[in-house]
Amino acid sequence: MKKRIVSLVLVAFLLGAMVLSGCAPQAAAEKPATEKPAASAPVATGFDFEKSDKVIFGVLTYLTGKNMEQGLRSKAIVDLAVEQLNASGGVLGKKVEVQYFDSGNDQQTVLNSVQKIVATEGMSGFFGCMYSGDTIAYLPTITKAKMVSLTAGNSENVLKQNNPYIWMPRISDARFSQIMANMAIQTIGMKKPAIIFANNASGQSFRDKVVETLKAAKMTPVFELSYDPATTTNYAPFVSALINSGADGLLLSANSSDSSGVLSTTALKQGGFTGPVVAFPALMRLDTIKAAGGAMEGYYGVAEFDVESKDPLISKIVSEFRAKYPNMQPTWIEAVFYDSLMLLVEAAKLANSTHPEKINEGMSKIKDFKGMMGSHSFYADHATADGIYTARIKNGQIIFGDYLKRAAQ
Repeated sequence: MKKRIVSLVLVAFLLGAMVLSGCAPQAAAEKPATEKPAASAPVATGFDFEKSDKVIFGVLTYLTGKNMEQGLRSKAIVDLAVEQLNASGGVLGKKVEVQYFDSGNDQQTVLNSVQKIVATEGMSGFFGCMYSGDTIAYLPTITKAKMVSLTAGNSENVLKQNNPYIWMPRISDARFSQIMANMAIQTIGMKKPAIIFANNASGQSFRDKVVETLKAAKMTPVFELSYDPATTTNYAPFVSALINSGADGLLLSANSSDSSGVLSTTALKQGGFTGPVVAFPALMRLDTIKAAGGAMEGYYGVAEFDVESKDPLISKIVSEFRAKYPNMQPTWIEAVFYDSLMLLVEAAKLANSTHPEKINEGMSKIKDFKGMMGSHSFYADHATADGIYTARIKNGQIIFGDYLKRAAQ
């Protein structure tokens, strides 16, 4: 069957004739990348990190704007982690302090905040920033400042920059996309897979790696569709096109931090698509599954964080989080921010220093460090997560399967 590709600009054409374009979709930046960095603030110099009685880390997260829910989650877990650290003596005998900086709704806000971070006296490193495009934009600033940073995004494009000061405490989107494609081929046995993906950097990377993996298995997707998660509210036409394509399964890129996850999954169910779905790890959240009202039942996928893990460390952190914030259920967002802070702390210990350059060197010494997302080790590409879980949704719960570890480097 002829390969089919749809983009949002073709929705009217799709509804009128159901004839799909044969041109590959174009990748869009996760956020507008046209902004210029703010005038460079002077990088803090001359501070004696070793004589200071405290260590300061910056947290770049949503303090304003439409994504404040993520900001509240990240702040909640980081505040808890700081309490834990200081209760146990801090880092190298120093009290841990965090300062929060806004990533807002646009890249310029991120760039301005990073300038403030590197200019803050005594800053030992920072973490956060969910959008990989924004992370790439601030790399020149941290390179000039020689400031260690952990991104909360997972785009392979960040790693491809080969920047010595940026780290990723996750499995990259290219790696988990390959796992998802192999799950569709080997576990489920799809013969005519379809792909629906967001038209941002993460979605495009997902699409490219899935197509590459399918090609290696001598397969081609029978249907591809890109959508804009910021503006798309009606997914019904997409579902109709998907069903008409004859696809026997779907690989889905959607997110829990915007409406695309709930809207796309409910549209699939309401539209009558009955094939198996392999979903993005961002959808493997209990609150998202609940919000979808049963639409995600039976979905396959990969997941970064097991909230019901029996691992003593993870169980302890989850219990303390639930006790402190009884109205919140920890998700992968909390796990990423918790592990980011703890990785910086571990790197400082390994380097026996709170100087940002020394902490950056300490990151390369990390091995089998336990966190909320599993374990972390140094890899040459600077993505530290040792693996990711296979998962399936059954009876409204996430059933975790194997923990697939990265090959040693």
